[in-house]
Amino acid sequence: MKQGIGFLLLLTVLAALALLPDAKADVGNLEPVEVILVQKAGGQILVETDTGSLGKGLTVSSAFEDLEQSARGDVFLDTAEYLLLAGDTSDLIPALADFLRPSCGVIRCVGAPDLKDAAEFLGTHRPELTVKDSLAGKRDIPILETRGGRMHLVEE
Repeated sequence: MKQGIGFLLLLTVLAALALLPDAKADVGNLEPVEVILVQKAGGQILVETDTGSLGKGLTVSSAFEDLEQSARGDVFLDTAEYLLLAGDTSDLIPALADFLRPSCGVIRCVGAPDLKDAAEFLGTHRPELTVKDSLAGKRDIPILETRGGRMHLVEE
């Protein structure tokens, strides 16, 4: 019985280590992201995080690559809870899925909300649609809009 518990504990520790960022990364340099805003501008894709990092490129991959290179620390996308899509960017969801967890919430936004405020608001008004749902064909993306200085989630 003790061997079984020890083996289970070992598996748990190994699984936890596998989920950690690259072993070369200094934990003090980690930039855990909660909200990612994606938009198109001037023929490029812009990716902005609630930590203030910004990446741009002609493809989703190149935008995330630029994001990682220009960030102050090591961008940690495994903590991303919300994907905000500005404008006509819902066609990018399949490519974005390569960088985000399937349970990441998907929201369209009107304008460019403050991402820290959006993280706080969405923490108490969690959208039902996820990246996984979007890939499965669900298209009812809720809209985050700001009216009178307050944020609202609107279902289409």
